[in-house]
This record gives sequence, structure tokens and C-alpha cells, in this order.
Amino acid sequence: MSIQIVDQWTDSSGAKIEVYVYRYLDIALVGATVNGVREVGVVQPYQGCVNGIPVTAKFGRVDLTAERAAGLEAARALWQAAIEAEPAVQLRHVIARRKALAEARGFIIAARHEHQRRVTEQASGGAPYSTPPKDFAADLEIARAALAAFDAQHPEALAEIAAECAASRARFRAAD
Repeated sequence: MSIQIVDQWTDSSGAKIEVYVYRYLDIALVGATVNGVREVGVVQPYQGCVNGIPVTAKFGRVDLTAERAAGLEAARALWQAAIEAEPAVQLRHVIARRKALAEARGFIIAARHEHQRRVTEQASGGAPYSTPPKDFAADLEIARAALAAFDAQHPEALAEIAAECAASRARFRAAD
């Protein structure tokens, strides 16, 4: 794990503090250590004073002045921008958007199936219809058209999905 130390200082109790930025998957995160022991948490807003110095944020036990908090956030934002600029990360975002479109289409298909099941149950029970008929064709066509348009704009996403499927099949066959 690579890190970038953003700031380090010794507090009034003599503890050595380091705040840093690091990468976890596709996210830039901040971290801190006190005397080499890692602090766990996130930067939280805080209003107070420590030895007469205004504190505007905390990370675990680490008090941050406005300047230190701003510097830490600026470094994190730079790391995040660098991460987002990576082609592999951009492709993962495109694939995630495609997945959301495919899931939306799937939700419509599931809703149609559930609606048909309810209508069939009511009809077989001899009860009057309390579920009005609904036509899901228009919603389904809109979802299919949106997915097709997305696929036409992003063939690289389809190629990556196909490659992942082929690799998965190969791993499955190799394990057999």
C-alpha cells in the first residue's frame, strides 16, 4: 500500500502525529498515526480548542486545525482525481453504469412477473380482480432501448464483460 504523508507534527503531550493519504481499491482515503499506532476513523467536523489552538476537525484522537484539515482534504482530492483518471477505473465506472441499466430492466421484468402472478392467483381463487391489469411493455421497451443505446456508445464495456465471462468460464473448467 503506497501512502503519501501530508503532514506530521508533535502535539503538546509529545506524541508524534502523522496524517497521510492512501488508496483503497478506487478510493483515496485519509489516515493518521499517533506514535506509530494507526488511528481508525474518518475526519469528523469538530469545534473546540486544544491549548488555545482552534480545532475544526478530528480523526480518531487526532485534532486537526482548519489548515491541516484543508491540506489533508486537498491531498485526498488530488489522489482521487488521479485514481479517477486511470483508464481501468473509468472502464469500471462505465461497466457499473451498464449494470445499473441492466438491473433496471430486470426490475421491470420482475415486476411484470409478480403482477402476472398476483392476477393469476386472484383469477384461480374466483375472487373479483382487485389488481388492475397493467401493461409493462412500454416500460420494458424504454429500458431495453436505453441499454441498447448505452451498449452502442460503449463497446469497450461489452468487450470487457465478455472477457471477464470467458475468464470465469476458463477458471471454472480448470477447477473441474
